[in-house]
Amino acid sequence: MLIRSAIRSHTAEPCSLARTATTGARSGTNRSRTDAIRSRSGGALIAAVLVVTVVATLGACLLQMSSVTTRRQIQGIDNKRAFYLAESGLSEALYGLRIGRSGNIGTADLPAAFGEGLFWVEAEELDENSVRLTSIGLCGSGRFSLSLVVEKGTQAVAALGIFGDEDLIVEPGALIDSYDPRLTTPPPAPAPKAGKAPAPAPAPTELADGTGKARVGCNGDIYVDGAVGKPTRIEGDVTPGTQGTVYIGTGVTITGSTAPRSEPIALPPIEVPKLESKGDLEHAKSTPLVVAGGELGYDTVHVETGAQLVLQGPLTLVAKVFLVEGGAELEIDTTDGPVRVFITDGLLLAAGSVLSSVCAAPERASIYVSGTETRDRDGDGTPEPPVVIACTGRLDGTIYSPHAAVSFPQGFELFGAVSAKSLTLQTGAMLHFDQALLTSVASPLGAPKLLTWRVVELPDSPLVSLRTDPVVALGLRGVTLPKPSKAHADMQMDIDYVDSNGVQINWQGVESDFDWSTVQTVIELDRN
Repeated sequence: MLIRSAIRSHTAEPCSLARTATTGARSGTNRSRTDAIRSRSGGALIAAVLVVTVVATLGACLLQMSSVTTRRQIQGIDNKRAFYLAESGLSEALYGLRIGRSGNIGTADLPAAFGEGLFWVEAEELDENSVRLTSIGLCGSGRFSLSLVVEKGTQAVAALGIFGDEDLIVEPGALIDSYDPRLTTPPPAPAPKAGKAPAPAPAPTELADGTGKARVGCNGDIYVDGAVGKPTRIEGDVTPGTQGTVYIGTGVTITGSTAPRSEPIALPPIEVPKLESKGDLEHAKSTPLVVAGGELGYDTVHVETGAQLVLQGPLTLVAKVFLVEGGAELEIDTTDGPVRVFITDGLLLAAGSVLSSVCAAPERASIYVSGTETRDRDGDGTPEPPVVIACTGRLDGTIYSPHAAVSFPQGFELFGAVSAKSLTLQTGAMLHFDQALLTSVASPLGAPKLLTWRVVELPDSPLVSLRTDPVVALGLRGVTLPKPSKAHADMQMDIDYVDSNGVQINWQGVESDFDWSTVQTVIELDRN
């Protein structure tokens, strides 16, 4: 028994040991698993933190990029708006030059408000004929500066009145006077019938308004002659060139000054519209041919004897040669719009032809001749100068021939103005200057000419250096910005006008002190 118990006891001990070992092994395994799980949990947390950090960094970068892009877009938009504001400043300054102002608009301390931004323009005289305009536009964070050099626009050529670039000759019996359609009504233009001369106008002396406003001048000498039974009368100033003289014969009356001008006047070139030629326009039938509306180009316009050609506005006509034979008629109808005729070689209104107007509005009818050569244009074997006006009738309009002489015959009457290389009024010719042309801007020859345009550096100005919206900054300071039309630099003004009571008044002084509300009609305006 003892032996059996010992054996049993000995046998059971290894099993217990084995179980104990097994249990220990299992416990160690569980601890290893727990440690492994804990180890893996820590690594996942670290990875998650890293992922979150990367995502947050990327988000911050994207937000920064979006913010930078937005700022750039806003900056680009503001710069574009500032560019347009600078352009608006140049346009306002050009308009100012056209009406006789200096071109200065606002200042760096008090610019002009326009839209949601502002601008100012500085004008710098380069010489007596050109000026540089520098316009600075500011809007939000945008800043832009543009420069424009322009050749000053002279007063519209029609405002010269009766003018010769060289000499001017007035023969016995001629008459030059003036009228103002804003104050007095000129005789109505007759409505001629085909092939018939227009009815005679009332006595030309009835047009003189007594103000001495007719303008007669040249860059050379002026010869005014009269004769017994053929008196010559000029109602207004007769102004020769700087070194010129007015030679006055017997039987001559001049109501104005004969003092020479202070500086010569340069006649500008004619800018002929570029139109495609339709060939020749030949009209020989007795039925009137109406050329109406639009822009037309021809090589030759030929109106044969017995025919009538009607130019009906609005019309721009360009021709190399314009020929009206004796017995033919040219009628200009500006009732519905202006008529502008550009002749690049020669104009021939032959003796016996008739030139007539339907509408008494000289600012609407213009004839420009740029020809320079003397040659045979009508095929008769005799060379003709670039301008031959041997017709009768009446023209309400302007004639401009800077390179050729113009001569007006007896029986022809002009209501308006004429400028030519040299000018002759033959015996009995009658010219009536329309004073409304002094302020007319209809002529394309008086506008400033653009020479150069470029982007320039911004000026060193506190307003330009601001990083905030300048409009807001000035508003916080209590600064009230003027509108562009009110921001032009003040100038001395000499104005003749008719007030609301119909009284003609002359006023001189600073323009800002002048009350424009009292003006009914402007007769003449000078700024300096």
